[in-house]
Amino acid sequence: MPDLAAEVLANPEKYQGMSIPVNSGYITAADMEKELSQATNQNIRYHEMTDEQMASLPFPAAAELANMFAYYKRFPYYDQMREPSKCIYKGPSFAEWAQQNAKALKAQIPA
Repeated sequence: MPDLAAEVLANPEKYQGMSIPVNSGYITAADMEKELSQATNQNIRYHEMTDEQMASLPFPAAAELANMFAYYKRFPYYDQMREPSKCIYKGPSFAEWAQQNAKALKAQIPA
């Protein structure tokens, strides 16, 4: 993504008024679970929550986060209709990102 930002800043007239789609593909929660488990060598599990359960989590802005996800469920992002191959910038896949960040991800997993 830094290359994209540098390109836009270097050529603002080329991108003025444009919506610049950025996508690395679509992935399910089950796929994320698999990729995170592989990257961390840990058994990562996805547990779906209701909006109310998420809002009640004991961390700052949990309610705001729950509201954001509720909004996305109600109004899916328009770019989900666009093929990732048609995007101006294609970032790393989720699997690539997980591998690149495996050390930091492992550090967040309780022992």
